[in-house]
Amino acid sequence: MDKAGNECQFMKPTNLLLATIMAICITARSQGVILNTGDSYTYEFSSLPLQGTTTYVFLGGHTAFGLDAASLTPGYAMRFEAFENSDGETPLFSAIRTVDHQFVGADLAGHWLDHQGVVRFTMLSGTAKLVWLDFDVFMPLPTSGSEVYHLDFVPVPEPSVLAFCAIAAVLFILGQRAGPGLTASHGAVGNTRRPGQLSG
Repeated sequence: MDKAGNECQFMKPTNLLLATIMAICITARSQGVILNTGDSYTYEFSSLPLQGTTTYVFLGGHTAFGLDAASLTPGYAMRFEAFENSDGETPLFSAIRTVDHQFVGADLAGHWLDHQGVVRFTMLSGTAKLVWLDFDVFMPLPTSGSEVYHLDFVPVPEPSVLAFCAIAAVLFILGQRAGPGLTASHGAVGNTRRPGQLSG
């Protein structure tokens, strides 16, 4: 078979493998963040777009979060904290979520008025998967009701996880494309003189 035919045969399984690996990475990205004992997850937002108005009158922020019920292990405990500007400050709100105390958020009257804030989740024991976050700021109107500034956010794994997927895919493809020649190349590198290194 000619060279073009060999390249065509190689490209088909390689493209399929690459598509599979990318699908796995995308799936991992869309499933939220898994927190195990000792893990923490911090999210900071710096702006909230105007969503609309409501008849509800309130001045301040509100946050809510969702956990995957199937991921919760018996006896789990997760601390949730909300901060004004940085997680180095004293929290505006702090509570521990357990099977007996299943709160899903907090009202922060008089806070987050500049449409920025920080939340942190710390897993004290067990496992939980954080799947969504909501942030709201209510600004009362002169007549009645409030403007609502809102942001939905889906947590994603740390960039290192996604980067590993991409790097693994590239290295595999390069290795397959190089074939036996790659091994020979490594052998040549082993005999190459390095700066500052003597070789016999």
